[in-house]
Parts: sequence; C-alpha cells; structure tokens
Amino acid sequence: PIEVGVRYSFVLFYDMDNPAIQSDFESYEEVKGGGGDDDDDDYVIPVTFYHEIENVEIDLAFLDKSAEDDDEWLLMIEEKMPPFVKVELDSYEGHIFHALISGTDEIVSTYVVRDDQQLYTIELK
Repeated sequence: PIEVGVRYSFVLFYDMDNPAIQSDFESYEEVKGGGGDDDDDDYVIPVTFYHEIENVEIDLAFLDKSAEDDDEWLLMIEEKMPPFVKVELDSYEGHIFHALISGTDEIVSTYVVRDDQQLYTIELK
C-alpha cells in the first residue's frame, strides 16, 4: 500500500457528436421512423436559424412559457447574429423563438418549431 501521495479525482466529459458513440443513442430520424415509443414530443429536433437581412444583426430568443405563474420569459440564445451565418441548436416541437433586431425589443418574426421543419429563415414581417 502507498502511504504518501496526493489524492486525485477527475470528471469525464464526452462529446455527443463523437462517431464512436453515436450508435448508443436513438436519433430523431429513427424515432420519427417508428423506432421509439409513441410520445415523440420528448425527442430533440435539430433546427437551424438563418437570415439574409443585410446591415442588420439579429438576436435569437427562446420564449419560455414553463413558469408556474403563467409568466413568459425571453431567454437569449444567440446575440448579434450576422447575416448569412447559420445558428444550429437542438429544440423540441412547439418551442417558440423570437427573432429581434439586435439590442432592441423589436420582434422581426416568430417561429414555432415543428417536427417536419428544420431550417428557419428569418425574414422581416
């Protein structure tokens, strides 16, 4: 037995996009194809937001309606999103996102995530 030394501990993180472990998890396409249970609302949908509005930066915010007191909260997801840049994230069906002119409260457009749509192009109303 070792009588003198230093005790170490570590936490192991791994990348979910690692191809070596991808087969360990059901993909959204497998679930929608019938590979999962009947409650498809619980599965992540990969979505992409994109805009071509020149000379304008966009703030992308998630509308959180989960508060018990029926309050709604805007959670900033991406700030100062330049034109022609894609923002990819995971979401769920029914999630609501607002696109705002960066630094203001002016809503450019609103999007509700659907399971049959993955690309959302932000356009002026």
